[in-house]
Amino acid sequence: MRNRHVNRLVHALKQSHRIGTVEGMPVRAVTEAMASLVEQSAYTWFAQEALNAERVSVDTAAQVVTSIWCRAFFGDGVPTSFSNGD
Repeated sequence: MRNRHVNRLVHALKQSHRIGTVEGMPVRAVTEAMASLVEQSAYTWFAQEALNAERVSVDTAAQVVTSIWCRAFFGDGVPTSFSNGD
């Protein structure tokens, strides 16, 4: 399932956004790293919540990983399709 998700994202980044590399690194490697970031963050924030210094809400978690993800691939030029209208 994870591989299918990564493959779909790599395909979309290459086809829709013409992104083949990120700062000289293969887009697949960066996509896998970003997927791992999301997975590990969710595990740390929610599965191991009792070990955290402070609680992280689902909304905050979504904002954090979305911001990091978008900046990794698009820098400050986030496509309007990812914008929440702010």
